[in-house]
Amino acid sequence: MMDRQSLSEHELKAIAYFAVGVSTEGSLAGKDVSNRLSFAGRWLPDGRMAPIERSGESIGTLQNDLGQDGGITAAAMMDAYRRWAAEGSDRVVFNETDHAKLVHDFSRDGKAIRDDGGRAIDPAKRAEINRFLASDAGRDFVHQRDLIQVSNLNRKGMNKLVSTPAYRSASTDDQIVMATAIAKAINQNPRAAKKLLSAMARPVEAPDAIASHAKVMAYLDSKFEGALEVGQTHALAAAKVFTRLHNAPEGSPLHTAWHEVLRDPLMTPSLIGKDPQRPDLAAHYTLVRNLFLDPGKAIRFIDALEQGRAHSDGKLAQAGFHTDGTQIVQWNADGKGVTFVEGQWATVSRDELGLTRARDGSVDLARVVDGEGQPLLHVEPAVRSVAAAAVERALRPGVRGDDVRQLQEQLMRLGYSDAQGRPLRADGDYGPGTQAAVRAFQREHDLVADGLSGRQTLASVRQAVHDRDASIAAAHRPHDEVMAAYRAIDPVMGAAAGRSTPVEARVDARATSEAMSTYQSLEPVTRTAAPPIAPIESPVAREPVAIPADREAPAADASLAPTRAPFDPRHADHPQNDLYQLLKTQLPDASENRLLQTTAACHRSRITAENLSMVHINEETMTLHVFGHGPMTLPARVDLNHPSPAPEQSVERMAQFDLQQAQVLAEIQAQQAQMSRGMSR
Repeated sequence: MMDRQSLSEHELKAIAYFAVGVSTEGSLAGKDVSNRLSFAGRWLPDGRMAPIERSGESIGTLQNDLGQDGGITAAAMMDAYRRWAAEGSDRVVFNETDHAKLVHDFSRDGKAIRDDGGRAIDPAKRAEINRFLASDAGRDFVHQRDLIQVSNLNRKGMNKLVSTPAYRSASTDDQIVMATAIAKAINQNPRAAKKLLSAMARPVEAPDAIASHAKVMAYLDSKFEGALEVGQTHALAAAKVFTRLHNAPEGSPLHTAWHEVLRDPLMTPSLIGKDPQRPDLAAHYTLVRNLFLDPGKAIRFIDALEQGRAHSDGKLAQAGFHTDGTQIVQWNADGKGVTFVEGQWATVSRDELGLTRARDGSVDLARVVDGEGQPLLHVEPAVRSVAAAAVERALRPGVRGDDVRQLQEQLMRLGYSDAQGRPLRADGDYGPGTQAAVRAFQREHDLVADGLSGRQTLASVRQAVHDRDASIAAAHRPHDEVMAAYRAIDPVMGAAAGRSTPVEARVDARATSEAMSTYQSLEPVTRTAAPPIAPIESPVAREPVAIPADREAPAADASLAPTRAPFDPRHADHPQNDLYQLLKTQLPDASENRLLQTTAACHRSRITAENLSMVHINEETMTLHVFGHGPMTLPARVDLNHPSPAPEQSVERMAQFDLQQAQVLAEIQAQQAQMSRGMSR
């Protein structure tokens, strides 16, 4: 047997940290959860914990379980917290009793938590610990625990793996796959990993030896089941990203970033970007980490860069992967991003970016400084027809035409004026006045105020005009039914008072559950006037929830049109696409039809990707329950005993619900306006 060139020590460390840690342990739905407390299990509606097996609270990129080392990590974390808290006047310093109790509680494994009745740590104290973990001091503490975990993975697995016949005879690409699989198995189930490594260490001639890459993969397919199988699936997806970075052509931005990171793949976070000799290192680390946070999107993005073609994936509210074939603008689901434009690297926050999408599919990305957009990148559509190039475009200063005139007329109907407050002129010329009106509209509709009218802005303007017209439409329900429902939960309003307080502004604590249910069925989805609500922990079960196979109806997805409409939650521009994608990660065994049904049920219960807190299946009744946090969310319920409806039925339910809510909102606004006019006479 001929030995081949093996991966370097730094590459093996990078596999443990990035492919296993960042991608499969320290992320959830593309978001970085390494620097906050996580919990492998379910949060019950009453706030108690239901752990999976012996799992306790965990932290870090490699999710170091605080309940598995006799309290060593928990004690070290609380000592680090104490030092951090003493340095700031706005930080909570726990007394000795609270400190000792927190060390004890964080040291519990799953069995101890169950023996304790599922008692959870006080949410306020937990929030303070999370605040520390998100600080620079907390990040460095977490990173030190990650270093210990990487060392353990090397000692228990990697050092043994590299001497096996299967590894020594494999190609570099296959070595990456095997190293990722072994590192993931050790981090997830050391006993299962040890059994595989023992078989790989046997002599080649032994009848039960696993002496080739093919046999290793066959073993994983046949022996790893349940959570282990799911873990391996995620790990192998990350291994693909690692392989592509390893093989990135010299001279490409990916090659540059990857090899700079490999010089020290485990660098302390607070030191990254501090070396004047390596000014671009922070951008390099950001890009590499973001690619591993979202392997599926990363592979398509890498394909485009290697092929030198344009690629645009993701809205500002999601992770974004954009390239014109050579340059890069990219950010993760948390908003941390990087640009590589005109040969210059830089880190960037999503809040600094503006994205304009034209009707032909082209995208313009800008960096917004003092309200003004500075162009960064123009991405052509993947397929661009001559006709589309001629008639479909983003609107910007200097452009003339009927589409500009239509936009001006719409803005005039909505009551917008130029910067001096003068009425707009529908002259078809996109001048300073039109740009000022567009900026005003964008500011009031939570869009990037760059004064450019791309697909998102134009669609928002059309929707605003539609909503204005809908407010004049016939009422869906009598005014007195809506107002009676509101008075039932807010007795102090009273028609005689003539107040125009928004319906969302206050809910009386004395309201009965029946009154709340009635009002929630009428209340509009949008709550722009809602008061600030104290932060609520919203843990989501880290392990995906499995739907029993015999309860799933056969998917009818083959009948769907290949192009999904924007009103379909599977479409990237749909407001509930983030929720659909999150449910997809939490319910990996669900068919597309079932996912759409669940998304529709959540939508009607006012559950979004931002407030979803738990997904649970009651196996006795075979019902799926989704919970959200916040005073106005309701539990969503899906009966798994019945086949899931066709996709168009679920989409139609969402559309009907939105229409009903828009009509109710129009009624309430009209009622309030009438009451206000009555008082002004």
